[in-house]
Amino acid sequence: MDDGIGLFENYGFIDDSCNGIKRAIPIGIAMDLNPIGVYLASVVGSTVVAITLVLTFRHIMDFLRQRGAFLGLIKKIDKK
Repeated sequence: MDDGIGLFENYGFIDDSCNGIKRAIPIGIAMDLNPIGVYLASVVGSTVVAITLVLTFRHIMDFLRQRGAFLGLIKKIDKK
């Protein structure tokens, strides 16, 4: 039985998880989902991740600074 996954593997949709957001819309369209719903779901999904990263970034930096980990990297980030 063909579940359609092979199609996505052939075109690299599953292999590269770093570009998952960029690939959500073509996969959703290929699955015959509503294009507007697919777009909205991908925008909301990427926004949730971005907001979480922005809100927790300073706390993560403070935690690493207290532990003494990655001090060189933290100093470079703080200079910018």
